[in-house]
Amino acid sequence: MTADVAGGGTVGRALGLVAWLGLACAALVCVLPVVIVILGSFSEGNPFNDFRPSLDPWTRAFESSQTLRSIGYSLLLSLRVPAALLVSFVVAWYLARNDVPGKRAIMYALWLAFFLPILPATLGWILLLDPNYGIINGYAERLFNVPLLNIYSLAGITWVHLTLSTIPIMVILIEPAQRFIDTSYEEASTMAGAGTLTTLRRVTVPLILPTLLTAFIAGTIKTLEAFEVEQVLGVPAGILVYSTRVFNLLRISPPDEPQAMALSTFFLLILFVLVVCYRLLLQRAHIAATLTGKGARLLARERTAGAYVVAGLLFSVLAVTVVLPFAMVAMSSFSTLFGFFGIEHPWTTEHWREVLQRPAFVSALRQSVLIGTVVALVGTLIYLALAWFIARHSFRGKAVMSLAIWLPWAIPGVLLGTAFLTVFLNVPGLRLAYGTAAALIIVLTVQGLPFATHMFEASISQISPELEEASLMSGAAPFETVRRITTPLIAPMVASVFIMSFMTAMKDISATVLVATPGTQTLPLLMFGYAASGRLEDASVVGVITVLIAILMAFVATRVGDRAAVLR
Repeated sequence: MTADVAGGGTVGRALGLVAWLGLACAALVCVLPVVIVILGSFSEGNPFNDFRPSLDPWTRAFESSQTLRSIGYSLLLSLRVPAALLVSFVVAWYLARNDVPGKRAIMYALWLAFFLPILPATLGWILLLDPNYGIINGYAERLFNVPLLNIYSLAGITWVHLTLSTIPIMVILIEPAQRFIDTSYEEASTMAGAGTLTTLRRVTVPLILPTLLTAFIAGTIKTLEAFEVEQVLGVPAGILVYSTRVFNLLRISPPDEPQAMALSTFFLLILFVLVVCYRLLLQRAHIAATLTGKGARLLARERTAGAYVVAGLLFSVLAVTVVLPFAMVAMSSFSTLFGFFGIEHPWTTEHWREVLQRPAFVSALRQSVLIGTVVALVGTLIYLALAWFIARHSFRGKAVMSLAIWLPWAIPGVLLGTAFLTVFLNVPGLRLAYGTAAALIIVLTVQGLPFATHMFEASISQISPELEEASLMSGAAPFETVRRITTPLIAPMVASVFIMSFMTAMKDISATVLVATPGTQTLPLLMFGYAASGRLEDASVVGVITVLIAILMAFVATRVGDRAAVLR
């Protein structure tokens, strides 16, 4: 699309100026916390008002055996990402390109797995796979004389992430991209004599390469900054990763913020390499649009006997990985003592009565719904606008802008919250935001910007510009074109991003734990506080309530995504 056509005359140029200003503001918001972290890594004082240049933070960081061990464990755990991407691609392809019985229920369960708060789900897996009292391990030892899996291990951490976050979200995001591919491409390959694997490798993968690359990079970054599971399962086993090392440096008295920022700056370099490789691969791949103005055939293949086998396998896996840990959390919320179901009088509703009557719970529920709704509405609009501008315009510094948008994910959530806390307390105009819901909304919106923007960009890249050009040539303004042409075509992705943004506010702990105040505490922070203080029964109650909200949102996500897809 040329600049003139995309601009639509004077109005287009005005909108273009607004878009540039918005892009610049987004880049500033993304870069600011990163600048604070980088400056802080080279200073022994506050980078705002007590900057004292020094290389000592770096020296302390990389002379520490704990730091080096945490880097090694983080890189080792990141190896789950390519394996998860392969599994997710195959599952998404089968769901999108085949008439699988129960597909809607399967997608609903995947949404639920992603929305399931990671902390209570981890508690559920502890009840099942603890080496001493885990229910599954108890049966395994009686049958085979060995436990099935020690949850306090690298394998345990990997299992929890793969089943509850990595694979579900990758399938959710890759499946709409698979659904947008015109089946005539694959049919042409088959008619030419290519087998299924050859067609996948030479046709399907190149067509959805932007989505796959985005999912891979985002998965790698989220793996490096993962916090809750590693803190709960890794510490007992002596497994210290990048994020938990940063958390520990910020938690000691006095906090060693310079060393934590030096460690985060090191991982910024890793992010830089990943994003540069991402842009180079996209440039060399010559991605083709999969939706054009010539019409597309998006029909699924006819149902076969193999589809029933695959459906049965997926339902079985989801029952074990999603339903089972949630059931354990639900049981624990009604237990007299967490994890002890065999004692006399094991069941009670007292924990539910106490939690629901506390003002802290009512306030946290109200704050979670308010913050989640605002982040979902405002965030989705911002992400979509930025993605469309980046996807439809070529300009100098585009790669740099892409890197800037990725930057918030290079910082662990705890340190991102620390950086914004520093900004809120030291920038006069932003001091009013501290102690209000606005502070959490800003942090959560910035945290979600990298992934959502690039997923939107990948989806928009699959739509041929000729569809928008036809609208503009008919006299429609750019905003009207995006609203009536582009957005409906990527409606499943819009619905996905909206729901994910809402649930991020209902799940996040690491980025908001330092920014939140007693008056702005959310449900996940309340649950984390209960768990950290040993009140696991109360934490289970809050976890069950959060999961019930997740069940509702997963239902909405699947229904909206199905109805919004205008092409089948």
